[in-house]
Amino acid sequence: MSPTTELRAGAARADMTPPAGTPLCGGWWPVAAKGIKTPLQAHALVLDNGAARLAFVGLDLIAIRAKDADAAKARIEKKLGIPRENILASCSHIHDGPYMAPLMGKVDCIRPEVVARVMDAIVEAVTEACGRMVPAEVGWGATEVRGYGENRRRFVGDGEDVWNTWCLPVEMAATRPAGPVDDALPLLAVRDRRTHRPLALLWNYTLHAHSFWSGHISADYPYYTWQEVAKALGEDVVMVFTAGACGDINRDSGTDAGAMVRDMGRAILDLYGRLEFTSKAALRGRIEPMELALRDFSVFQEAEIRRKQPEVVEVAREEWEVLRAWKEKTVRTTVHAMAVGDFAVAGSPGEYFCALGLDIKKRSPFAVTAVAELSDDYVGYIPTDRAFDQGGYEVWNLRSSKVARGSGEKIADKLAEMLRAIHKAR
Repeated sequence: MSPTTELRAGAARADMTPPAGTPLCGGWWPVAAKGIKTPLQAHALVLDNGAARLAFVGLDLIAIRAKDADAAKARIEKKLGIPRENILASCSHIHDGPYMAPLMGKVDCIRPEVVARVMDAIVEAVTEACGRMVPAEVGWGATEVRGYGENRRRFVGDGEDVWNTWCLPVEMAATRPAGPVDDALPLLAVRDRRTHRPLALLWNYTLHAHSFWSGHISADYPYYTWQEVAKALGEDVVMVFTAGACGDINRDSGTDAGAMVRDMGRAILDLYGRLEFTSKAALRGRIEPMELALRDFSVFQEAEIRRKQPEVVEVAREEWEVLRAWKEKTVRTTVHAMAVGDFAVAGSPGEYFCALGLDIKKRSPFAVTAVAELSDDYVGYIPTDRAFDQGGYEVWNLRSSKVARGSGEKIADKLAEMLRAIHKAR
C-alpha cells in the first residue's frame, strides 16, 4: 500500500539494566556480574505514513525467546494498535548481560524478574516513541568499516578441519578463514522534518558484541558507538542497533576496540551527512512461520571437543544429555521482513552465519538491506550446510546449537522470497 500522508516518527529508550550480581550469559558457565559498566536498554523507533505503522526495537541482550517477544508484542498491539508483524524485536547479542534463553550448564539462570523488566521496557519504549511522534523524514544508505571483523572459524592443515580462533594454540595461529566477513554498515536515519533535528539512527553491523567483555554488565560496542555519535548529534538521538549475520564473526584480537568504535562513529556520521531525505516512504512488515528440523542427537562429539577445547568436555556432555532426552524433532519459529522505502531489514531467529546473510543481501531487491540476526526468537546457531562437515563449536550438539543441516539455507530462501514480496507490494 502506498503512503497516504507524509511520515511521522518518534523514538525513545527504556532502561532494563539488571543489578550487579546477575549471572552473565556470555560463556560456557555463568559468572556473577561484578558491577555495572553501562546501562542496558530497549531502543525503539516508530514510523507512521498514514497507511501503516512500524516499530523497530533494538535490545541490549544476548537473545530473546519467542514467548517473551510475542507477549510484549501482544501488549503493544492491544495498547497501541500496531500489528505484531509490524514490530521487530532484535537483540544486539551482548555477552555481558542476563540470561534470556536456555544456553549452557545445568543451572537455570533465567531470572523471571529480569525477563519481566525486559518485557516492560519493550512496551515502555514503544509507547513513549508513539507519544513523541513528529513530522519526519528518512534517509538510507550503507558504508563500510573495515579491518575489525574476522571469521572465527579457521581451517587447520590442508583439509576441511575447522577450529575456532580461541581454541588455536599459538603454533597453529597461521590459518585460513573458513568463511567470509561482512564490513557493510547499513543505516536508516530519521529526523524531524521541521527542524532537521536527528531523531533516530537504525544501524546494523556484522560483529559479535563482546569486544569489551569485562565481567561487568555492559551493552558493549553498540553503546560506545552511540556515545561517539552523540558527541556530534546529541544524547537525545536514539540508536537502534541490529546485529548482522555474525554467528561466525568476532573482532580480530589484534585490533583495538576503542579505535573500532571511533571508526564506526565517524563512518556513521559521514554517511548521515551524505544522505538524501524524503518525507514519503512506503512502510511494510511481514512475518512468516517456519518449522526447522532438529539434529540427530544420538552421538556425543566427544573426540572432537576433547581435541579442540578439552576444558569444556563435561559441560558439553551435560548439554548433550539434555538434548538426547528431548522428544521433539522440530522447532517452530518465525522469520521477519520489514521495510522503510528502499531500506529493508531481514530478521533471522538465531546466530546466523555470515555467508548466509550475504546471500540474502545479494538476492534482496532493496537498495539497502540489513540482515538482523536474533530477531523475535532464539533457536541457537544457524550454520551453513558446509559447516556441518567442517566441525567447530557452532555445530557441536548443545542447546545453543541444535537445528539441522540446511536450516540456514531454508531461512535464506524464505527471507529472500519475503523481501521480494514486500518490495513488489510497495
